[in-house]
Amino acid sequence: MTRPDLFAGEPAPREPRQERSRGRRERVLHAAMERFAADGYERASIRAIAGRAGVASGAVYQFFRSKRELLLAAMDALLSHLESFSPPPMGNSRTLPADLEEFLLDVFAREAPFVGVYRAWREASLVDERITRLDRIIHVWTAARIHGLFTRLAALPGARAGLDLAVLAELWDRFFWDLLADPPSDSRRAAQSIAKTLSHTFREEAAGRAHGTSGRRRTRR
Repeated sequence: MTRPDLFAGEPAPREPRQERSRGRRERVLHAAMERFAADGYERASIRAIAGRAGVASGAVYQFFRSKRELLLAAMDALLSHLESFSPPPMGNSRTLPADLEEFLLDVFAREAPFVGVYRAWREASLVDERITRLDRIIHVWTAARIHGLFTRLAALPGARAGLDLAVLAELWDRFFWDLLADPPSDSRRAAQSIAKTLSHTFREEAAGRAHGTSGRRRTRR
C-alpha cells in the first residue's frame, strides 16, 4: 500500500523554493512538533511555535495556513519516516531475537522526535472528523506494513503454522501506536521483551523446546 495522502482534497502546505526559506519552514515544523509534545494540540499556540522556531508569528503563516495544517504536515513527516524503515534481514531463525531487538532499538531511537506528534494527532481526532477518518486510513496502512513483516517471519524455516497474521498485525499495530504515544522508559529492555515475544510467537521450535524441558522436569520428580 502507498503512504496515505493526508492532504488529499485540500490545499497542501506551501513549498518554498529558496533554500533559506526551506530551512525556516523546517524550523517551524520541528518547533511545532516540540510544542505538540510539550503542550498537546489544543494548548499549543502559533505564538509559542513561532517563538520556539525563532521567527515572528506571521512567518509561520508564510508556510502553514493554520495550526491544523502544521499538525497534518507533522503527521505526514512521521508517515514518511515510517515508510523509510526496512525490516532486518531474517534468513536465520536462530538469530531472529537479536535481529529484531536491534531493529526495534533503531525504531525507538529514530522515532523519538515524533512522540508528541501522534499524541497531538489523537487529541485532534476527537474533535476533527476528517482527522478521525485519516487516522483509520493510517492504521490500515501501518497494519499492512506489519502484516508484511509477519508474513516474512511466518516464512522462516521452523516457523509456527496456523497463525492468523491479519489479526496479529491489527493487534500489534495498536500496540505500536500506543508505544509511540507513550514510549518505554528503558528502550533496550522493551526491545528485548518485544523481540522475545515475537520470536516465541513465530518460532515453532522455541515452543517445542520449552515443552520438552518442562516434560523432563516433571519426569525427574
